[in-house]
Amino acid sequence: MEAGPVGAVSRRSKADYLREGAIRREGGQAFFDVSRSRTDMVLVYVGVAFGR
Repeated sequence: MEAGPVGAVSRRSKADYLREGAIRREGGQAFFDVSRSRTDMVLVYVGVAFGR
């Protein structure tokens, strides 16, 4: 068994989403109140290889 790479990646981005009640209908049209927030993520990955 052989250990593979281990690492972490930090990503900063933004996400758009709809909260409950964010969709309104007025006069046969739909309106969306879009919320935006910053997303901070840390991704960790580990690899293991099996072989001879």
